Amino acid sequence: MSRYENHLFRNELPIIFHYDHVDKEGKGCLSNWHENIEFLYCTVGEGRAIINSKPVEMKPGSLIVINSGDIHYTVSDTKEIEYYCLIVYTDFLKEFGIDAENIHFAEDVTDSLGCAFFQKIVRELDEKLPYYTAAVRGEIISFVAYLCRNYIREKQSSGNDDMIKSGML
Repeated sequence: MSRYENHLFRNELPIIFHYDHVDKEGKGCLSNWHENIEFLYCTVGEGRAIINSKPVEMKPGSLIVINSGDIHYTVSDTKEIEYYCLIVYTDFLKEFGIDAENIHFAEDVTDSLGCAFFQKIVRELDEKLPYYTAAVRGEIISFVAYLCRNYIREKQSSGNDDMIKSGML
């Protein structure tokens, strides 16, 4: 089953953040798409993020980018795969001149600095020290600016994306 995912950002941060898992049977893993940019950081297990029908390997330490509008889901190749999921509101990024709906990042962030940016965001969200919301906002902008400088790629379209999405509404 596939669906359009409508995000409601109801807290003081323009994000949705959670720790997620998918088991080998695929429970909890629906194909979906949305306008906001999504990041997955794998911590346990091995599997794949299927993004616009293209598999992207996930293993501990992998950082995956799901661009705005990409149809995606995760698959576990081991008993289960666990990962942090961060979805960032595109209007927040636009406030800083980053139009995430019209930028296409490489799906796999392969360098340690990119992963370190993401880990700092996770640490701030987990620890919730004073002024953590300001720190998280700043870290997200620094992280996405880093991706803009190092990971922008030309979008490869299958040509069927709009037809598939219209069937998901």
